[in-house]
Amino acid sequence: MSIIEIIAVIFSLSSVYFCMKNNKLCWPMSIIGVSAYAALFWTQSSYANFTLQFVFLGQSIYGWYFWNKKENTRKITRTHPSQALLLLLLSFALEIMAFLAITHFTKTPETNILMDSASATLSIIALYLMSRKVLEHWLLWVIADVVFIAYFIHLGLYLSSMLYVLFFILSINGYRSWRRISAAPPTQTIAAQ
Repeated sequence: MSIIEIIAVIFSLSSVYFCMKNNKLCWPMSIIGVSAYAALFWTQSSYANFTLQFVFLGQSIYGWYFWNKKENTRKITRTHPSQALLLLLLSFALEIMAFLAITHFTKTPETNILMDSASATLSIIALYLMSRKVLEHWLLWVIADVVFIAYFIHLGLYLSSMLYVLFFILSINGYRSWRRISAAPPTQTIAAQ
């Protein structure tokens, strides 16, 4: 356990807590947390998740901007089932591409690459949906959290693994919370936004 991992855990946990409360403070907390995780993943040769932190950084800046715009203080929306299927297919396609790229460019063991690419691609889609206030982002986080727990145990990052156990619980609670406060009908889509 390093000081960088501790900083990453504290700010990442704060980010999820504020998101669960639908509070825009989740974004600056996320920016600090992903910056610390970028440094940590570099030291672990976890290249997909290292790169992912820069995607998270950009998405966090976008989310902070989007949630601060007056006209975008909109209600939580939901995906249409066909959009959910498309997002799932996109996730698989991105994971395969990430797996092949990392396999080609590094000598990282395939087990690490599989968990690295799966957690990275699920997270990219989940964070994008989160920035757009789409309810189902919580469900993607639940799946990603399970992958992260196994991956961090595999890497020996036990504090981060415990964090993702908490994230798993918070993601379930976040889904319930956002569903309760959501006034959006189940068929409202995100395509027109």
